[in-house]
Amino acid sequence: AQTAGRDSSHLSFEGQGKTKIPQSQISILNSTSIKWHLSRATENDTKRYQCLLDGEGVGVTNLYIGYKPTNVTDFKCRSDNWQNMTCKFTKPYNPIPTEYQLTYITNIAIHYKYNCSLASYEGAVLECSIPYTSYRSTHELWTFFLTIRNELGVVDQIFPINNFAVIVPAPPENISFTGVTSFSVKIHWKLSYKLELLHKNHAVNFVHDVRILSEFDNTNNNDTKWEIINPSRIKKETRGDQSLWYYIELHELPYANSWYDVRIRVRTDKAEDIDEMYSEVSGLGFRTEPRRPDRPPRIDQGAFFINDDNDVYIFWEELSKHERNGPNASYAITAVRENGKSVKRTPIEITNTMAKFSKIDLFSSYEFVVKSKNSLGTSDDESVIRIPKYQERLRTPVNLKKLSQDGIYSLSWQSPDKSKRHSYTVFWCKPKNSLPNACEGNFHFQRVNHTTHNFSLIQNGSINFAVSTNSETSSSGMIWAMCTAAQSSDIGKIKTIWITQIDSSRMELQWKLDCMFDSIVKGYVIKYCPIKDPKTLECKENSLKDIKIEHQANNYTITQLKPYTTYKIVISMFSATRHGPDSDPLQNTTLEAKPTPPLEFKAYDVRNTSMKLEWKRPKYSNGVLMYYSIFYNGNRIDVYNVTNDTTKEPYEKMTYLLQNLTSFTNYELLIKACNQFCSENSNKDNKTTEIGVPGSMTQPSSTKIANDSDQIQISWSPPKIKSGHINYYELKTVWKSHGNKIVRETTVRIGAKHLSCRRVSPCLADVDTIEYYVRPVNVIRSPHAADESFGTTQVTQKYHDTTHNNRIDTDISGQTGGFFNAFVSSTVATKHPLRHHHQNCEENDPELLRWIALDNYSEHLPGEWSKASITSCMLYGSIDAKSIVTIICSIFLMGTVFGVGFKFYKKIKDMKNIVIILPPGLEDITKEIRPENLENGGMKGKLNKPDIIMDKINLYADEEEDRLLRKRADTDSSGQSQSDESHSNTESHEDAVEDNTYDVQGLIDDGSQSSNHSMSMDNDFEPTQQMYNNQDAPTPTQSPQNLQSYPPIMSSGYVKPNTMLRPNASGYVQHTAMPSARPTPPTTTNGYVPYNQPGRPVMNAIPPENTTDLNNIKVSMKTPIVVTSTENNGISGYVTHKQLSDFGHRMQ
Repeated sequence: AQTAGRDSSHLSFEGQGKTKIPQSQISILNSTSIKWHLSRATENDTKRYQCLLDGEGVGVTNLYIGYKPTNVTDFKCRSDNWQNMTCKFTKPYNPIPTEYQLTYITNIAIHYKYNCSLASYEGAVLECSIPYTSYRSTHELWTFFLTIRNELGVVDQIFPINNFAVIVPAPPENISFTGVTSFSVKIHWKLSYKLELLHKNHAVNFVHDVRILSEFDNTNNNDTKWEIINPSRIKKETRGDQSLWYYIELHELPYANSWYDVRIRVRTDKAEDIDEMYSEVSGLGFRTEPRRPDRPPRIDQGAFFINDDNDVYIFWEELSKHERNGPNASYAITAVRENGKSVKRTPIEITNTMAKFSKIDLFSSYEFVVKSKNSLGTSDDESVIRIPKYQERLRTPVNLKKLSQDGIYSLSWQSPDKSKRHSYTVFWCKPKNSLPNACEGNFHFQRVNHTTHNFSLIQNGSINFAVSTNSETSSSGMIWAMCTAAQSSDIGKIKTIWITQIDSSRMELQWKLDCMFDSIVKGYVIKYCPIKDPKTLECKENSLKDIKIEHQANNYTITQLKPYTTYKIVISMFSATRHGPDSDPLQNTTLEAKPTPPLEFKAYDVRNTSMKLEWKRPKYSNGVLMYYSIFYNGNRIDVYNVTNDTTKEPYEKMTYLLQNLTSFTNYELLIKACNQFCSENSNKDNKTTEIGVPGSMTQPSSTKIANDSDQIQISWSPPKIKSGHINYYELKTVWKSHGNKIVRETTVRIGAKHLSCRRVSPCLADVDTIEYYVRPVNVIRSPHAADESFGTTQVTQKYHDTTHNNRIDTDISGQTGGFFNAFVSSTVATKHPLRHHHQNCEENDPELLRWIALDNYSEHLPGEWSKASITSCMLYGSIDAKSIVTIICSIFLMGTVFGVGFKFYKKIKDMKNIVIILPPGLEDITKEIRPENLENGGMKGKLNKPDIIMDKINLYADEEEDRLLRKRADTDSSGQSQSDESHSNTESHEDAVEDNTYDVQGLIDDGSQSSNHSMSMDNDFEPTQQMYNNQDAPTPTQSPQNLQSYPPIMSSGYVKPNTMLRPNASGYVQHTAMPSARPTPPTTTNGYVPYNQPGRPVMNAIPPENTTDLNNIKVSMKTPIVVTSTENNGISGYVTHKQLSDFGHRMQ
């Protein structure tokens, strides 16, 4: 603007608060306009600005400095009991005016977007409310779209909301209580109608938070602890109104006759478990029923007091309020026994903690029975206090002293008999009428062990103390603290003072006053100092200190003492008018503490296996310095050569030679100084040991080249312990003839970059073996070495070899002998040239030799030679020892396998040729296997490979059968030992037959055993007992009229056995015939019984107990069962053909 000759030079800017804008920031655009340039603007520059013309305002503008829109971070929605929805969020701070627009869709109406108007709620909070008329309550999934825009940009955000997860339910309704007892209650409540619909229509469940609090647990402060009921105990309740009812049963309420407060709140199971998602709390209270007290009052065996009139007072501890269980709580003396007999005695006085009985007999013992009581009755249990006879009571404690200081009451006493280890009971109560032995209110006691003689309590107001002495069977009764302090103004000397605890920097003192000084003492003065000499107790110069205690006390802890220092201590007391004398001096020495760390620790003179260590002694030893601990790379060594001359300076230097180190290894070292304790770590030092001799190597290997039968390759591995860089290897070749005589020996050097070399097979005439050895070599270069390295980085190391005794001649071409080298070189050059990229085992590495020649004073440190790798020249191609051993082992293994297989084949063949020879009596049976019709209607059959089931049955043989069996048994040498054993088992019996039994092992079965598990008599039956002729052997028989019934018929056509013979106590089988149940069937002359069913032959010559199923013969070795006893006409055991035939004739 230009007016009356004014132009833009008259214009300026002014900020809010009349802040002038510097002219340096303003530039003139033209005669009517100016520009203000604000660089590095901040939020603080957001304000109103004016344009002035000669100080008068001509224009106003607002300047906003802010940001692009930023994301909302606290968007959330809540539904009030499933009736509406409110969404809120906080606007991010931005000085630039920013607009917010909120829309939403639901999963049901996905194609229609609804607008949600935003309004300010509180401060920067914006709120969108969806009322009941617009609230789509049945739509579960909602999606909100928030658009934020200002002059600098636009931001879009999407917020998915689960409608059922943001519902805040209404509080539970209709809380009620049923079944209230003294310890249990049943609580009922229901949810609102809307929540019932939500549950039924959308399967939304609810989580209940039920809490309960008793009046006795309510402390009316933040420490009140509600009991949270486990939600799993809450059940649904079915009622006729179809409402959503719940209940919970509580059966373990701790307090009877107690008021309980119940609080219930609820949330949906889809909602987050936070307080704001729960409903408001609904609460109601109930009172449990009263009951009789659960226990009697607690009584101690020493809780009685007998006065000079022989009146006895007995005391007990009153029940707590929550234990009274009902109104009108009191206590009753239900029985009194004198010398074990019940007597009628009534207390002359009784309170809630005490009962008084008058004029007891001191030389009688008494028992008083006390029970708790309320309006419902007395407790089931009872407490009994026993008052011993006078002569049986213990002595009461002595020197009782009661002290009080700042609300802390303490009682002290001494044992009446130090030789006895009695316990004590301390009693206390509020005094009644200021009497030292009368109580008002509750009565308390506590048992302490025999070592305790002091007891303290924090109590507001005065308190009475008593104490008793107790044993397992008796007590002294109570003695009250009755001490009264004298009113004298004289202050005496403290006579009893001692140190209770001591460590390296503290001493705890304790003292006792005579009772007469208790009321006049105002405080104490403690003096202490370190002494020069224990004999004179003279303090060191300027070291005396004093502490003034201006209150009642009986102990004090002196702190900030020096470790391992002897102190002198005296204590005195003062009153309001004067100061008392010092006590007798008490001296003691503080304990040791860990020293300060050693100083200026360092390592020097480092060699390949050792180094020297140096340090200075600690500034403060704090005790007797015993040793130093040196730590290096996880190792520790203790140095005990430590002098403890206290006259020496604390910074005295000490040295130690650390040995047996590993070469070429970095060590981290530190040291500690130790007395009984060790100091903190000293400063650390890192050193690397010098190069040393390498470790041993494994045996090299020599192998033939696959496509070249005349070349071999020798390989090796680096040593595990290198002790340096391993600059090269030395390969030694030794030719040996017969008798292990060395024919030739050569050594070549090979650079460390090679771990193998090749050569033409070096076998010559008169050479049996060739041995290869290898060793590593480290090189320490001298200060004269040229700046060139070989195979590794050059390492400069202090040079110690001043005499050059380790110098190695670089001219080694002639070491191995001229003739042999010329021969090999000629052979290699003319017939078998090696490939150039492989190291030649017969030549020194030329690069290595050139590198060695650069330093004629270097120190070479060779390791030990490895074990030899031996190559044999006995076969062409020099098969090594490993191959020879492999071939020999393979041949031996093949021979072993062939031998075992041949022996196994022979064994199988021998088993296959085993032949079973049966006595003639059994041979007839084996001829019948298929039944044929007999003339008289009977049947006969032929047996093919029958099986016999027996259990070590000793078969007695006639002379004619014995000759057949003896021949067979003689051929079976394998059964001899078993025969001897069977014989030894039976020779102790009277009726045993010596050496003439034939054992067949088996099991009498019911015919169900599979024939696959039996042994065929044609091939597999082999006797295990030799049989000898005995003409006197009894012939077992049995009469057929003793048979009980016809034996069952097996599928094979023979008779099924019913029972098995078992040995009696003598080791034999007693056979008993069973009574006949039906007429005996007729028999034929051949011993078979006719049977009406065709094709089913029945053998009737043997009773059922001994009937054998020939399809199930099994042979095994068990304890022998010898059949010797028979019935008058029966037959059993082993029978011959003749015996069987005679038995058949008798049956006719």
